[in-house]
Amino acid sequence: MFEYTVSYKKAWKAKQKAIARVYGNWENSYRLLPRWLAAVSHFVLGTIVRYQYKEDDQSAQVANFKRVLWAFKPCIDALPYLKPIVQIDGTFLYGKYRGTLLIATSQDGDTHVVPFAFANVEGENKEAWSWFLSNIRQHVVKERQNLCLISDRHGGILSAVADERVQWHPPVDLAPHIYGIRWIGESVENHLCVAFVETQAIIARLAQNVDVNLVVLEAYAISHVLLPNIMDREGRAADPGPEDPSLLYLQTRHCSQFIWAGHPDRIFRTRRCAHDRIAEPPVAIVPYLRQSGFYGVSRLRFFALQPSLISALVERCRPETHTFHTTQGECTITLEDVAIQLGLPCTGMVVTGLTEMNWSALCEELLGIIPPPNKLASQRLSLAWLAENFTDLAEEANDAQVQQFIVPTFCV
Repeated sequence: MFEYTVSYKKAWKAKQKAIARVYGNWENSYRLLPRWLAAVSHFVLGTIVRYQYKEDDQSAQVANFKRVLWAFKPCIDALPYLKPIVQIDGTFLYGKYRGTLLIATSQDGDTHVVPFAFANVEGENKEAWSWFLSNIRQHVVKERQNLCLISDRHGGILSAVADERVQWHPPVDLAPHIYGIRWIGESVENHLCVAFVETQAIIARLAQNVDVNLVVLEAYAISHVLLPNIMDREGRAADPGPEDPSLLYLQTRHCSQFIWAGHPDRIFRTRRCAHDRIAEPPVAIVPYLRQSGFYGVSRLRFFALQPSLISALVERCRPETHTFHTTQGECTITLEDVAIQLGLPCTGMVVTGLTEMNWSALCEELLGIIPPPNKLASQRLSLAWLAENFTDLAEEANDAQVQQFIVPTFCV
């Protein structure tokens, strides 16, 4: 309007002055902090407020602020009715005076977060975390046992918990310390892709609001059993390769080797994936499907796939043993798994024999039509060609044509 372009610095200064005019400046806010906390303590009896001042004061008449902790009485009263967990974390503050806000939270039965203790400290270090956790133990949770302390792997937290004077050092019956699911998930997703399957299972249980004791137990197993095996004490990735290469001799060409060597992560996708709804099988072939035991499979529908989970499974699969190698051992998909999940009858004699045969003649016998040469490569048949030629079953089809329609129904 005035044909004048305001510089970024001037606009920023004007904004700070406007905020100070409306809400007050930083100096006034810090001067009001003791009065505000004193008012809360006076009108809400039982609210905990603890200060700590700098020890190098030059004047005995002036107390220089260092840290403050407060816990509201209603939140303290709610603790016995919350889940037996204490989650702690910190975030740095913006503004003129640098600092860190520490928060201790828990959860109610509906997984709502309930913060119950706060602290304004100089930063995330051992002294600040020790002071914060010590005050929580003395004035908030007190003698309550069987509390699970959940945090990330910050060095200040680990040092504070390891200090017995802070009173959060295990024995397990007093306060077991585990690492948070979110931190595990982020670390696995960014650096430890080989553990993604285990983490996804835990996160899925959390989403389903499973019993907190079960979740804590599994998280404890991950943080104390899984992570130490794939990380060293400094939090760096350990050597993922097999200790004895005589069996897993393809490690140098395995996809996990490239990931652990620092190459960009690859997200694998399924070779064929469709989102259209599968139509019900034709009524004429239903008796044959029931007789063969494939009727249940024919009614399966597409479901959402997680590319990251598929990638993790591929990274854990070893072609030498045809098994998935996890930190807890080996596992594979058995015929019993297929029978239970898909309802297929995996019983009777094993079907085996030579596969060298005339594939065009076999297609004519089973399908009633010979595919073009460019649609049949050895024993590989184009699924797109099957979809084009076996979409609908004619109403006047005879029994032989009905049986020839069954196999393409499963393929397409």
